[in-house]
Amino acid sequence: MLARAIQSGSLSDVRDVGAVIDSRVRQQTQGLVPQPPKPWSERVPEDDHQERHDYLAAVGKAMDDRQQRLGEFIAAEAPAWAERALGPVPDDPAERQAWQDRASAVASYREMFAYSDPKEPIGPEPVNSPEARQMWHAAFNALGPVDGQDLRGLSDGQLLMRRSSYEAETAWAPRWVSAELRAARQCADDAERDAVLSAARAEAARKQEEHDQAQLHEGKAWLSRTMAGRHRSNEAEFAKTMEARKDWEETTRQARHDALAAHSEYMRRHPDTDLPPLKSAEPDRLSEEEQAQLHQPAETYESPAWLADMAERTRAANEEIANRRSMEVPHEEDHEWQGQPAWAGGLAQHRDAILQPPPPEIPPAAEVAERAAEIDREAGE
Repeated sequence: MLARAIQSGSLSDVRDVGAVIDSRVRQQTQGLVPQPPKPWSERVPEDDHQERHDYLAAVGKAMDDRQQRLGEFIAAEAPAWAERALGPVPDDPAERQAWQDRASAVASYREMFAYSDPKEPIGPEPVNSPEARQMWHAAFNALGPVDGQDLRGLSDGQLLMRRSSYEAETAWAPRWVSAELRAARQCADDAERDAVLSAARAEAARKQEEHDQAQLHEGKAWLSRTMAGRHRSNEAEFAKTMEARKDWEETTRQARHDALAAHSEYMRRHPDTDLPPLKSAEPDRLSEEEQAQLHQPAETYESPAWLADMAERTRAANEEIANRRSMEVPHEEDHEWQGQPAWAGGLAQHRDAILQPPPPEIPPAAEVAERAAEIDREAGE
C-alpha cells in the first residue's frame, strides 16, 4: 500500500511528504471493509525482552478468556439487545456454543468501546477509530437473522455472488453529510445573530443621524440575512440526505450483513486466495474544495453543482427505499406470509420503565477470583 502511494505520483515538489502520502493512502483504502481481528494472544508484538513478552502474552490470553466469558455471560443473562439481534439462546449444546461465539464478538465490542444501548446491539459504524471500526465489522458480521444463518451449504459461486451484492447495496447510498449539516446549522445561527445586531446598530445610527453608518450597517444586515437564508436552505437539504441515509442503512442492513458473511465463509474456505478486499461503493465525503463552495460571498454565490447531484441522489434513494418497503412476499399457499414485507425493516422501539434494576456483574476470571481470595486471607491475618 505504501509503495503504491509513493509511486503513484511525484514527491519532488511537495512541501509535506508525509501529508501527501497519507492522503494517497486514504484515497486507496477509503471504503475498504476491515479484516476480522485476530485473537488478542496472536497480536503480541515481538520483543527481545523475554519477561515483557511473557507478560504481554499473558495479557492477551486473559483478554481472549474475557471475550469467551462475555459470551457465556450473555447466554446466561440474555439481555434485550442479544435476544433482538441473535434470538433466544438455543438448548442444543452445539447451537448454544455457536450462539455464544456470536454474542462474544458483539459483547466485546460493546465493552471495549463503552456502547451501552439496551436495545441496539452495536449502533452506527464508527468513523474516527480504525480499531473500533474493525471490531464493529466483526460484531456486525456476527449479527444475523434471529433464526441464524448457515452458509456452509452454499457453493463458492453462490458465496461470491452474495459477496458482490455489497457493492451493489452501497452504490445507491445517500451521501454522508453529518459534518456539513452541523456546520450549516451553526453558520445559519451565526448569520441570523449578525443580522439582528447589524439591524440594531443601523437603527441606533439613524437615531444619531449618522446616515452613512446606518447605511453601512443596513448593508451588513442584508448580507447576513442572505447568508442565513442560504445556510438554512443547505441545512434542509443536508437534513433530508441524512434522514435518507438512516433509512438506507436500515433497509440494506440485512443484505450488507449477508454479503459480509459470504465473504467471511469464502475466506475461511480459501484463506490463501488472492481475492480483493470488500470495498464500499458509496459516494466519497465532501472535499475541502466542495465545502469551500458553500461559503462564497453572497454577491458572487452560485449553488454548487454537487449540491443538486446530492439532492437527486437522495430523491432516487428515497424512491428505492419506498419501493422495497412496498414489496410483499409472494406466497400463494402459506397465507400467514401474505402481506408480509419482503425487505425487513427496523425493529420497533419500546420505551423502558424509568426505574431499572442494576445490570448484573460479570463474574471474574478464576485466576482473578483466586488472587482476590488470597489478598483477603492475607489481610485477615
